[in-house]
Amino acid sequence: IEHTQDCVEIILPGLMPKIIKIMASNLGVPIIAGGLISEKEDVLAALNAGAIAISTTNPNVWEM
Repeated sequence: IEHTQDCVEIILPGLMPKIIKIMASNLGVPIIAGGLISEKEDVLAALNAGAIAISTTNPNVWEM
């Protein structure tokens, strides 16, 4: 059975821009970063590294 994926939620925590960048360039599918993201700088670092979105249950991050 062949499996394909539409996106990847990166290995947690999402505070690893170097890993996000490597995975985004090698996998060829959208990356969603999640885990321990609590500041605007964390969000920007993940997005700048290649993530297309952030996954969090922290409502303070939802407003960023």
